[in-house]
Amino acid sequence: MTAVADKDIVYFLDYDAIKNGINEYYRYSIDNPTPTKITLGHSKVIVGSDYSGSSSSLSMDAVYNKVTVKDDFYTFEEVLPDMFDNAVNITANAALQYSDNINNGMYGEVVSSKIGNTADNTNTNMIVMLDRVRNPESGGYSDLNIVFVKYFNNPYYKFFKYDANGRDITDTVKSLNYTDTKSMNGATIAKFCVKKLYKGSDFIKNIMFKILSKELTLDDWLSRNEFSKVDFSDYIVLLNPNHISNEHITKFPYFQTVVSDTTALFGGENAYLIISGNYMYHYFSDDPYPIPEGESDIA
Repeated sequence: MTAVADKDIVYFLDYDAIKNGINEYYRYSIDNPTPTKITLGHSKVIVGSDYSGSSSSLSMDAVYNKVTVKDDFYTFEEVLPDMFDNAVNITANAALQYSDNINNGMYGEVVSSKIGNTADNTNTNMIVMLDRVRNPESGGYSDLNIVFVKYFNNPYYKFFKYDANGRDITDTVKSLNYTDTKSMNGATIAKFCVKKLYKGSDFIKNIMFKILSKELTLDDWLSRNEFSKVDFSDYIVLLNPNHISNEHITKFPYFQTVVSDTTALFGGENAYLIISGNYMYHYFSDDPYPIPEGESDIA
């Protein structure tokens, strides 16, 4: 066999087969593991002008009957950029939907903070919430969490988003707040810091009512309780509050890579993106954030 490269195509030729009129080939492409059978043919009559000239010479080069190809395996530190490198803050500066019912109590504000921003500081919005959740052991809504969150996009990834009817709204969603994530299907990346408050139910009711009645600001309450340090963790948030069935889930991808300036990935449909991390699952969709151990969604 003889390997001949022409632009982005490599031909493996058997000149004895060509001589005997066999011109059928199997064509392989990177993105399709199944070959197609094609016929190639070309003929040319060699005349004197093809090889004659005023200063022509003819020489014999080395001839080999065996060629051995040795390959080297190179490891890549990064083929795709990290999801949180160059992440752009898309947290909306919008009022959060909350309830003044203490059993479904949630109160939040949008504050300005550069904590967690990686790409730019144009948008410094950060959501700070007090959220009341259920304690399965006691059976009551006796637990209170303090939640800090920022939502992000990444120019190297496309995070799909769908409305309640399954329509793709990805290109229309330019910003997110916590309320959006309670009704939207799809994905986003986010940074969360969640701390469980170990206080009695009477204390929690008192604090919630004071904040809701504007007797106490959230900033004042945080400063009194020495919440001065926010330790963010990175999350890929996969939302399905409208419960797309398993039989249709493949029609609604969560995200894909859109990298165009990096090393080509070989394998086509046989190439997979492996994510290393921990998986947290919510049975209900009332509280789309990483709830601490021992708590559950209100629903």
